[in-house]
Amino acid sequence: MDYARYQVEDFLMDTAFVDWVKNPDAQSDAFWHSFLQENPEQQRNIQQAKAALLSLQFDEEPVTDATVDTEWARFRRNQATEPERDVPIIPLRSSLSWWWAAATVAGLLVGLFWWLGRSPDDTLYITAYGQLRTVRLPDGSSVILNANSEIRLPGDWTDRTDREVWLKGEGFFRVVKRPGRTQTRFVVHTDELAVEVLGTSFNVRSRRRQVDVQLQTGSVRLQLTEADTARSLLMKPGDGVSYRPVTGELKRRLITPNRMGIWTQGVLLLDRMTLRELGQIIEETYGRRVVIRSPALARRVLNGSLPTRNEQALLEGIAITLNVPVRLDNNAIIFGE
Repeated sequence: MDYARYQVEDFLMDTAFVDWVKNPDAQSDAFWHSFLQENPEQQRNIQQAKAALLSLQFDEEPVTDATVDTEWARFRRNQATEPERDVPIIPLRSSLSWWWAAATVAGLLVGLFWWLGRSPDDTLYITAYGQLRTVRLPDGSSVILNANSEIRLPGDWTDRTDREVWLKGEGFFRVVKRPGRTQTRFVVHTDELAVEVLGTSFNVRSRRRQVDVQLQTGSVRLQLTEADTARSLLMKPGDGVSYRPVTGELKRRLITPNRMGIWTQGVLLLDRMTLRELGQIIEETYGRRVVIRSPALARRVLNGSLPTRNEQALLEGIAITLNVPVRLDNNAIIFGE
């Protein structure tokens, strides 16, 4: 093995390295200690690979009998309309589902309205799948855009009384006072709500018809965009709020400040996240379809952290932790055999 040429993902795929990290002994310790003395430039890659392996763990999520019955009922309904397969397939994106078709049409309409609402002078910042981008706004504020996201500024932004931006996807904002002018509102609009800000830092995520806002410093007020709703909510540092307009459900929870916006550092935190939920994030971040081969596997729960700047390393970390095969088939990621 030419370990001197290995990258992080190579170490994650190497059986001897994984065995050393998870079950070290005197012999393997001596080997890797000697290797690092001869190849100090590999210190960083080995530390990152070890951190990925050691931080990941999984729990079996308690599942009620009712949940199991529901999964089986859904599986039987799917089998009635799909070709026979040896094992159940749980695609997170299903072109055969009327719901997905309806959501696609709705998405196209939302996108059309978004486009028609634009002016030719508007400024649009977009990130591709797997890309992070820092955007400096004209007033000195900044936003870090997550992958598959966009933010729009009106062409006359600097002349407006209110500083308004429109976000699709996820962004971490640091808002400053407007230099040389009376303090004005800073408002982040999503399809679901508006976030009104003064001087503060916060995270907004708007995907899959749900919006999540996390406040790190300062204060913000959330105003729901539903025309028949007058609800608003004042947030304080450490608050996290989730809103689902389909159900009208608004949840508030406490979040550790150093966990907010951690994705801006290329790290994905897994706080009792199921593989199904993680698959949704992978779809949003990398633009690939995710297929999970069984309901039981989809319910497996992970804790820890994963690197997001390297898709291969992320997938290998999941495969090793759950001890399941992961393969790429065209633009699909398939978990399980």
